Amino acid sequence: VSQSRYLREGKRTALVAFAYDRGNERVKKLIKEKLGTSDIDGLADAISDSGAPTHVEDLIEKLAESAFDAIERDELEIGAKKLLIEMVELVTKRNR
Repeated sequence: VSQSRYLREGKRTALVAFAYDRGNERVKKLIKEKLGTSDIDGLADAISDSGAPTHVEDLIEKLAESAFDAIERDELEIGAKKLLIEMVELVTKRNR
């Protein structure tokens, strides 16, 4: 699903939340006015300019590292570890 579709549908994704939280007044105004409308011109750029994508990617990486550390504990069987590692990789690695 494309980002523009999420913006038109008004989805309050992590990107939108971080952009609103970290963005300047222009970004906040664009989000308030355009999120959930058919006119999303400039909205994706504003979200990107706010630094939200980098912040979300860093957060995903940090959480994935925590998951891998937890998986490596001795309490799990080898088969379970392999499956969990595959799951973490599947949900954190996106095709661009």
